[in-house]
This record gives sequence, C-alpha cells and structure tokens, in this order.
Amino acid sequence: MTDKQIKNNNNQEDNEKKLRFWGKIFHTPSKYIAISVISIIIILIILINSNFYSLVAYQDAFFVTGFIWIGVSILSLISHDGFFRIFSYSGYYIYNKFLQKPIDNYHDYYLLKEEKREKNKWTWTPYLFSGLILLAVSFIFMIIISLIL
Repeated sequence: MTDKQIKNNNNQEDNEKKLRFWGKIFHTPSKYIAISVISIIIILIILINSNFYSLVAYQDAFFVTGFIWIGVSILSLISHDGFFRIFSYSGYYIYNKFLQKPIDNYHDYYLLKEEKREKNKWTWTPYLFSGLILLAVSFIFMIIISLIL
C-alpha cells in the first residue's frame, strides 16, 4: 500500500468513528418521535386547561414540558450510573419469583447491568436535547411577550 492509500484508510476510519460517536449521542429517530408525541400531548393538555388564551399559556406549556424532559434526562443519567440498581433488582427478583423463573443472584445481575451500561453510554441525551429545544422555544415566547408588552 502506498502512503496515500494508508492516509485515506485512516481518514475513513476516523470518519466512521465520528459517525458512531454522533450516532450514540443522538440515538435513533424513533426515540425523538416518541418524545415529540408525548411533548405535544403535554403541551396540548396545558393549553386546553388555559383555553389557548394567551402567549403566556404557550410559554408556560413549552417551559413545563422542557423542564419535564430535562428532569427525565437527569434521572436517566443517575439511573445509568447505577443509583437505582438495587430497586431494579428488587423488581426483577419479584417478577421472576412470581413467574417461577430461575433468579440470578445480585452479583450476576450487577455484571449483566454493567455490560449493558458499557454498550449504552448516552441513553439520557435525547431527553436532554428535547428539553433544551423546548426551553429555547419557551424563551422565544418570553422575548416575544416582553416585546409586545
């Protein structure tokens, strides 16, 4: 192989690594679609309760929904780090005991979760990005309201 071919190979590998990294952060579109549908439902519930009356209601709807998704992302990040693992194991234990399936001990369960955690490092990012976008829309409404009044 010539030096040019080696450089091209290295560039292709670097590009593939970058794409894999961004793919891990942004995940699949289905997660964003689900978050968007749930967000629209929450926004509509808030707007229906305020009778679609004013821009302040729209600002509140987007702010509350964005804040909810940021909270979910924080809980997801904490959960990813293993903070709720003992509660998860309790549910796993009770579920398998009820169905009379063989039950792993906590150490085996812990190793299984660690392996899963290494594969899925960025599970909390879709919630965070969606929440930040909704908060940005809320702040845009706030600026519009302040300009009008």
